[in-house]
Amino acid sequence: MQTRQKNSGMLTTTEVAHFLNVHPNTVRQWANKELLHAYRLGSRGDRRFKREDVDGFLRQNDIWMLLDALQSKSLTSHFWV
Repeated sequence: MQTRQKNSGMLTTTEVAHFLNVHPNTVRQWANKELLHAYRLGSRGDRRFKREDVDGFLRQNDIWMLLDALQSKSLTSHFWV
């Protein structure tokens, strides 16, 4: 079993998604569009996010306006019921 350092300061895509209450694919799309900075690690290119980057993302963006804009462009509409 893999263990993570408790104080690594880096969050996984799933952890960020839970924190923001969105689907992990939404976090991936934001990272791909460079709306949220991601660090790519390892040969698989796994994304990791610094907590302070996520906090800055929330401060700089009205999260609900951003979600509405993404939905209206059909980028995340298949994730919402």
